[in-house]
Amino acid sequence: LLTFNEEPYFWHRCPEGMTAISFKPSKHLKQCFAKQQIINHLHPSYQNLINYLKELNIECSRALAVHLLHPDKTSMGFAVFFDDDAATFEDDDIQLLLDYCSTFMQQVELKFNYEELNELYEQQVAINSSKTKFFSIISHDLRAPFHG
Repeated sequence: LLTFNEEPYFWHRCPEGMTAISFKPSKHLKQCFAKQQIINHLHPSYQNLINYLKELNIECSRALAVHLLHPDKTSMGFAVFFDDDAATFEDDDIQLLLDYCSTFMQQVELKFNYEELNELYEQQVAINSSKTKFFSIISHDLRAPFHG
């Protein structure tokens, strides 16, 4: 499951593809992290995570939630991984997942920055075009002020 703070739904990856699951945003889930980046079987709020998944009609044997953070440490959303395996997630798997999520967040940040810069570039091009037209008219009027 993947959700962003501004969206009222989860993105769920299943064999049928990506689907959106509508849900009530839960500030409680954000508070469950208690300034940590993951919720795993050792976390005090792990049972709250399992209960939250049950509210979404998701039955699983194990789950792992990752708090997706911007580089400035503000929250962007959450990723929740779950399956029916009885064994807990190993530390190496968790570290690999954290590295992957960090790379994912960097790519999301780059995409947002690219879109913002592209919009600013388009505005700059429009302003430059208007400025060029203005100076062209002024230049013409200064060279030949009485010619139509």
